[in-house]
Amino acid sequence: MPRTFLLICLACLLTTPSLAGTVRGTLAPLPEAKARPTPLRDSCFWRLGLPAAPAVLPPLLVLEGDAAPVPPAATAEIALSGFEFQPAFLVVTAGSTLTIRNHDPREYSCAASGAASFQIEKLPPGSNAEKKVTSEGTVELRCHGYPFIHAVVLVLPKAVWTTPDAEGKFQFANVPAGEYKARAYHNGAWHFESSVTVPAQGTIQLALGKAPPDRPEKAPGEGVPPPPVPEKPKPSPPPEPPATVKAPPPEKPQPPPPAPAPKPKPAEPKPKPEKPAPKEPEGGFKDVEPEVEVEVE
Repeated sequence: MPRTFLLICLACLLTTPSLAGTVRGTLAPLPEAKARPTPLRDSCFWRLGLPAAPAVLPPLLVLEGDAAPVPPAATAEIALSGFEFQPAFLVVTAGSTLTIRNHDPREYSCAASGAASFQIEKLPPGSNAEKKVTSEGTVELRCHGYPFIHAVVLVLPKAVWTTPDAEGKFQFANVPAGEYKARAYHNGAWHFESSVTVPAQGTIQLALGKAPPDRPEKAPGEGVPPPPVPEKPKPSPPPEPPATVKAPPPEKPQPPPPAPAPKPKPAEPKPKPEKPAPKEPEGGFKDVEPEVEVEVE
């Protein structure tokens, strides 16, 4: 009896459909990263040879939501080899342990900034260091003395992710039903955020960005608007008579300005009356000074 009951329960579990759906879609083209000139401080490492050009990474499609499966605690590894981090871009979940291993024959000193901040003072050849990342976001790794050595670690919460193909098409399979937020990560930035409801069964279509949804092919000539009907020429209106221009009225002659009044002449001085000459005394005597005789002893 117990054995029969267990077989029945196992058969029920196998026949019960899983509450998970599939998300398919297309991602619109994303802006290309601008080439940055080599800083002057990097040019002093010419003896080491030119650093390898950073690999062109495809966009990362992410579905985030509480319904996403809880990721187990994992350990991700990033190596230092040939004056570079390998890989230069890494995706982990929050709570994972990041192992940095040195494969070069020289000692490094590394530091992290962003969502996680830590310092590795000495990383001798053949050694490794472990750091736990618990916060969501972007972590940048650099090495002191070698500014061209750089890596990015993207820390995600409860989420599932994938990469699109060359045509921008992607697919998420066996996604637990629920509400999600879909977006794309590329060139250090997030693009095209959209809300998604994943059903318990079936497939939904998702277009991120301006990519048109998949449509059936049209027959030749289908959907082409007919050519426009030429309009009949309208009769031109009769020409308007030329407008008569009125001559301006003649200007009135202005009177000449009045002549200035003559200035009055100064009055001439009156002649003074002449004094009458003194009359001579009668008898013919004239005024004669008397003679005075002075006796001298």
